[in-house]
Amino acid sequence: MKIPKLDNRAIFDSVLRHSRGYSMGSLWQSLNVDVSTLDISFKARTELFFLFLHEQMSVGAMRLALDGVFLGGSIDEQLARLKDAWPSDDSGSEDEMYFWFLAEAPAGVVWIGPDGTENWT
Repeated sequence: MKIPKLDNRAIFDSVLRHSRGYSMGSLWQSLNVDVSTLDISFKARTELFFLFLHEQMSVGAMRLALDGVFLGGSIDEQLARLKDAWPSDDSGSEDEMYFWFLAEAPAGVVWIGPDGTENWT
């Protein structure tokens, strides 16, 4: 699926400005607020979200973990694990999506500071 022509950098910067240090669910919510005036599908928003996660992981600002243990494998392998569990659509309520992040997601976000400090969410 192709993402409509968007200013990804502006969207990513806004998500970071509003949600750096917060949980994956908060990141998803922030991204959705940033694109709420655009006519893009759940699949396109999902792809954009995974691009954001990949970017943050690639620059060393974020890692994925579960139950106090960092996920193993490459960034692509870690994100594939998350994608495999990702809801297929957004037909449920916003509360249901947020619950997915809390109870069903196979990983959460750990923010890595410039000095290497870890902020587990």
